[in-house]
Amino acid sequence: MNTLTSSISNDAEGRAQYLSDLEVLREGIEASDMPFRHDKADLTWYEKYGISLPPLEVRSVDGKQFDDRRWKGIFIDGKYRRIVPRYQLIFPNQELDSFLRDNAAKFAVEVKQTYKSHYGDAMYWELLSDDIKEQVEYADLGDVVRCGAVVRNSLGASVALGADLYTFRVWCENGAISRGNDMSFALKHVGKDYEKLFNTFKDSLEKIMLKTQDLIEYYHKFAKTRMNRRIAKELKRVHVPVKHFPDCMQYDYRTHQPILLREDNLWKSFNEITESVWKSDKVGFANKATIEQSVHRVFMNAVDGRYD
Repeated sequence: MNTLTSSISNDAEGRAQYLSDLEVLREGIEASDMPFRHDKADLTWYEKYGISLPPLEVRSVDGKQFDDRRWKGIFIDGKYRRIVPRYQLIFPNQELDSFLRDNAAKFAVEVKQTYKSHYGDAMYWELLSDDIKEQVEYADLGDVVRCGAVVRNSLGASVALGADLYTFRVWCENGAISRGNDMSFALKHVGKDYEKLFNTFKDSLEKIMLKTQDLIEYYHKFAKTRMNRRIAKELKRVHVPVKHFPDCMQYDYRTHQPILLREDNLWKSFNEITESVWKSDKVGFANKATIEQSVHRVFMNAVDGRYD
């Protein structure tokens, strides 16, 4: 079901109601000196989510107000939230949440969990497939890995609408987010066509889900590749925090260099890092994604022979 069809138009009745609501909310609140033109606000998402997008004008040195067509505000229920470029499309997190839950069966996934960052303006959806599972063998042991994607979006918070391939290690219940190698996509909120943005998102999500087997193949290669000093240095270079180093590594605070204690296989080290990051209460979700994407990139480069 396409929930976009229920968006309201910028008709005169809707605008009058919006301005009336705004006046009620402003009672007892000191007016902002920033000249937002609420009478010209984009009300596409106002009826459903209370989101209005008034253009911001500027004042010249002689006090005259004019429109330089550069910025607009994001207001929720009449309260200022953020300022963004005028050309940026605003796609509400609630709208994407409805779409993902309504279409989970179509993508053969379940919406396992949601996360927030940027003071709640950015959201992430953990999608997992029951159909895509794999066992990764290492050291006479086996891990069952489920596959899916982490979808992301934000309300003007610099988190682009998109998704990254995602895997969930069943044995220890830790997740790992990948990026790159055609395993992710991001769409800029640019233009005026919400429907086009939405359809592009659907097509892109379907395409990256087809790349899950490529990611699993990398995991099989991780299990057959050993850590070395170059890989250890790369992990430090991409800012994997010392407290999340794998067991085979330490950090010399005197020389500011990582120390390799033994040459464990990359799959073991990969899971030690991702488990530590994923289960840490002190690492925000956006930072979890950044760290895990960096670890994926370093280990993929290693098995591709880029550090030889």
